[in-house]
Amino acid sequence: FSIDLIHRDSSLSPLYDPSSTRAQRAEQAALRSMLCSRSIASQFANTTSVFSSPVMAGP
Repeated sequence: FSIDLIHRDSSLSPLYDPSSTRAQRAEQAALRSMLCSRSIASQFANTTSVFSSPVMAGP
């Protein structure tokens, strides 16, 4: 089977608002991007340990 991926700002998307202007869509996309970036950054800021991996001697 196959599936079509449709961007949320595409006129084919059910989330598309035909009354919004191109500038409004660009502003909303930038806002979503900033919020996503902040969310990811805060997840890394809340970690107290550093990534590590055990090292074992071979046979």
